[in-house]
Amino acid sequence: MKRVLFFIPLLWISLSCTKTLSPEEQTLAQLKQEVEQDLKENILPFWTTHSPDPAGGFYGVLNFDGTPQPDAQKGGILNARLLWTYSSACRILKDERYKTLADRAQQYFVDHFIDKEYGGSYYALNADGSPLATQKNTYQNAFAIYGLSEHYRATGKEESLRAAIEIYNKLVEHSFDPEHKGFFEGCSREWEKDQRYLSKTMNTNLHVLEALTNLYRVWKDPGLYQQLKDQIDVMQHKILDQSTGHEILYLSADWTPTGTRIDSYGHDIEYSWLLVEAAEVLGDEEILHETQRIAVNVADVQIKEGLAPEGYIRGEKFYGERPSVPGRTPETRHRLEWWPQAEAVVGFVNAWQISGEKKFLDAAVLAWEWTKTHMIDHEYGEWYGNVFEDGSPRKDFVKADGWRCPYHNSRMGFELISRFPSIAVSSRETETGFQPVNPQATPETQQLLHFLYSLQGKYILTGQHNFASDLPRYDNVVHEMTGKYPALWGCDFSFMAQGDNIARFQHCGPMNLTVPFEPCALNGRTKEELRQGIVDEAIRKHAEGRVITLMWHCCFPTGCDECNGDDIWRLADRLPSQEEWNELVTNGTELNALWKKQMDGVAGYLKQLQAAEVPVLWRPFHEMNGVWFWWCNKPGDNGFKKLWIAMYDYFTHHHKLNNLLWVWNTNAPRNIPGDEAGPYQDFFPGTEYVDVLAADVYNRDWKQSHHDELLELGGGKLIALGEVGEAPSVEITRTQPSWSWFMVWGYCIYDFSFFANPSEALPTSNPAVKAIYDNPGSITLDRIDFSGKTYKLRNP
Repeated sequence: MKRVLFFIPLLWISLSCTKTLSPEEQTLAQLKQEVEQDLKENILPFWTTHSPDPAGGFYGVLNFDGTPQPDAQKGGILNARLLWTYSSACRILKDERYKTLADRAQQYFVDHFIDKEYGGSYYALNADGSPLATQKNTYQNAFAIYGLSEHYRATGKEESLRAAIEIYNKLVEHSFDPEHKGFFEGCSREWEKDQRYLSKTMNTNLHVLEALTNLYRVWKDPGLYQQLKDQIDVMQHKILDQSTGHEILYLSADWTPTGTRIDSYGHDIEYSWLLVEAAEVLGDEEILHETQRIAVNVADVQIKEGLAPEGYIRGEKFYGERPSVPGRTPETRHRLEWWPQAEAVVGFVNAWQISGEKKFLDAAVLAWEWTKTHMIDHEYGEWYGNVFEDGSPRKDFVKADGWRCPYHNSRMGFELISRFPSIAVSSRETETGFQPVNPQATPETQQLLHFLYSLQGKYILTGQHNFASDLPRYDNVVHEMTGKYPALWGCDFSFMAQGDNIARFQHCGPMNLTVPFEPCALNGRTKEELRQGIVDEAIRKHAEGRVITLMWHCCFPTGCDECNGDDIWRLADRLPSQEEWNELVTNGTELNALWKKQMDGVAGYLKQLQAAEVPVLWRPFHEMNGVWFWWCNKPGDNGFKKLWIAMYDYFTHHHKLNNLLWVWNTNAPRNIPGDEAGPYQDFFPGTEYVDVLAADVYNRDWKQSHHDELLELGGGKLIALGEVGEAPSVEITRTQPSWSWFMVWGYCIYDFSFFANPSEALPTSNPAVKAIYDNPGSITLDRIDFSGKTYKLRNP
């Protein structure tokens, strides 16, 4: 297959057709575009065309020009990596062709590579699929877990998850070192150890880390959690020599270094970002901070030692004599492999995301410039496996064998797409972002949306929720703690709060959200008085330059908006039946009429705001993917999506509410028995009904996937932290840069952990709140210029 790719030099890119980007974002956009083009038009087409074996599975060897060697053995590493690659392509690119190939790879792997008698994965097969090398190599089995768990992640096929878990259990039982932690190199077919397998290596343990990370994404097992945590510790404190910033390649069982010291630059830069990825998936903030520090340091060492001035990553540096090459002393290899170049781009981008230091983005661009010039095979497709230091290719090197595969360079593309889904050289965005989903949106509503897009990926709006029964209370607390006011003001048409002692604070209102449920008292004020107070306060706050966000914890319609807590918390542990649900969302039914009556009441207050030219970030029915409210846990096209669309249609077309930006507000997905929150996509009504996609995060559950998957689902639309139990850290805003705002829930501004052990005295400060409000990337009220009744940034 002959293929020619055309790339535009990064220095000459023009982005005049898109919204305004910073110089670094312009560079990143072009880098992403070129890498994505290579992935979609070169790498994946090559493997799709040449690798499938009509006799079954995939060829074990592809020559330089892509022609197969039909009699070659089929390596387990190659096939596991093909399974991962096609599954990732299916998941990220949403292309049915890759699902077909992913399913083909999964079926062949399960049928032929899995040892049905002893468990685990064979190292290699004959060309006809019969077992050839039957030892249980840990590295190979780690990639089996990696590929199978990715297939489950992409397709939901339970067989893949079961197979991954079974292999994981075998590795833990037989290859794990319970005394010193980490994993040995392997076992015999029967999982018996011998002296050949009792050493440890960096490479094996690095990819075990990668496998455990991917498996934990889809299987939140407590034992796996501890294994992943221990493996992160091993990689930090046993594998890495933190004094040099290099990994130790070969070690004994007790982690004593063995053999000649070798610095492997490609492995080091790959290690830097895989370590952070593992910590992000684990979800321990303290561990994440330490891995980020290490990653930046390792990447810095690579710039100084591993990155050549021309832009390539050097191979390996030997200290002392290399046995296989007598007389070779400290120097690097004189040929360059394909995979370190791909890992360099990802590793340097990762360090830039963490640190914000431009030198890392420059290093990623330099590495890619050299790679696209010298490593891509424009004649036959894919990349050269090896080139010499002068950039000339080795045309005797195969494109596929037991180790040569699409895993590294395709993953580079998948990583850039996943990390930066909304950054593009050209897209359907206007200069100021997407337009509101309501084509009749008022000018001030459009202007607010465009203002938010102008901040996207660069700044985050600070926000605070307040209760209708004491509207200024928490804004004042923020000011006392930080000397500033939040940019975003939030409130709820139903949640009220009473009492002065925060330790015994109760939610009260038309819906009594009291736990345990107690009689609701509103200090003599009616529902109507309280809701009118919200409107009046919102108008005042808007005049100051605040962004207004409002929500509504709606009663089940039979409660007629006067229900108590039983009717919101799953109707006293009973979700509406499917019959009730169908009646609710069907025009002309009694239940639907009651619901519309509820909506009519709230719509009247929203119309007052429209008349006052106040745009509203409207976020009803939040946390719908959880299991705690009556509107929760209704996935699929006949579930929550219908409720959302029905409200959108009623408010937009019947009530002509054109001052609303529709914020679809989930809970961050989690797998806690009895407190689950399902996948975003199962409840998403579609981009035509949503302006902003939001997530609620509590209990410090700052997983990178919560940010990335929401961004991917919206296709570049705004995402936000609709409600949080604590303000995000500065580090979170760097690693998860696309959150447009955060809003701390009411009294959580003090410190959410305070409520586990309440006392009469309230905290007078919260260092975490002070830190995020002082962060230059955070927008507080004093940084908004609202002259002319339009939102502008005062200090860009």
